[in-house]
Amino acid sequence: ILTTVDAVHDRVAQVNSLATRVNEDTNATMRSMRAIKASQESVKEEIRELTKTLKQLKEGTERLEDELHHSHGQIANMQDQHQATQRTVVEENEALRSVRADL
Repeated sequence: ILTTVDAVHDRVAQVNSLATRVNEDTNATMRSMRAIKASQESVKEEIRELTKTLKQLKEGTERLEDELHHSHGQIANMQDQHQATQRTVVEENEALRSVRADL
């Protein structure tokens, strides 16, 4: 009977030891899960920040494209004005030559 009691005590000790290890593993797993959740929140916040930055970059790019288009229009107008001025200068030079020839 004592041998059986000793065997039962040994088995209880083994089960208790195993239960302790399971408990420790469970606690470690829970700590890991909390760390993972915190990391996920951090990643979500980074994604929100990057999304906001990307939106700002897109808006800035659109503004720059609008300004560039506007600048191209201004350059085209200035080129037209320059050509008109050149034509006027040529016409005035021809008129002056004609007046000089008449003198």
